[in-house]
Amino acid sequence: MKKLKRIILGLGLVLCASINTAHAKHFYLGTLDAGELYSVSNVVGDSNMPGDGFSDAWGDEIHFSIAEDSLITSTVFNFSYVVGGAIDNFLLQLINVTDGANDILIDTTPLSQYETYTTSLEAGNYIFNLVGNGSDVEASGVYALTISSVSPVPELPLYAMMISGLAVMGVKLRRKS
Repeated sequence: MKKLKRIILGLGLVLCASINTAHAKHFYLGTLDAGELYSVSNVVGDSNMPGDGFSDAWGDEIHFSIAEDSLITSTVFNFSYVVGGAIDNFLLQLINVTDGANDILIDTTPLSQYETYTTSLEAGNYIFNLVGNGSDVEASGVYALTISSVSPVPELPLYAMMISGLAVMGVKLRRKS
């Protein structure tokens, strides 16, 4: 009888621990190349029983590097928004972790169905941090993050050349009129 009580107590503790355990995945994209499309998606917040009052917290990290100063556009999709909102408090951060900096570059309010962000990044190491809670519904949440454009940031000599070209065209047009 004493052994049975210990087994039941142990199973109860394991069940309680598994109900409120945070889920985390780490994705490593390596060094991003200009013009390439990168995408990460995940099923998160495995819900328990509807109406049980519990929801699963989760946090995923997408690690990547930039070899040269670049302009990136990233879009995050909350597919659960369409099917009943299985992700609550869905947040995104972009963090510069170069040399232990931990500078937050993007910090969102709770995301809706999709959001797009464009930002200029210096060469270095970065992490997209996505966090949320599985809402108290029967379905798990699904999200996707895409980095849809990685291109070098135009440098000052390129702008100078473009402005001088426009000036030459303006002078020629003025002489014609």
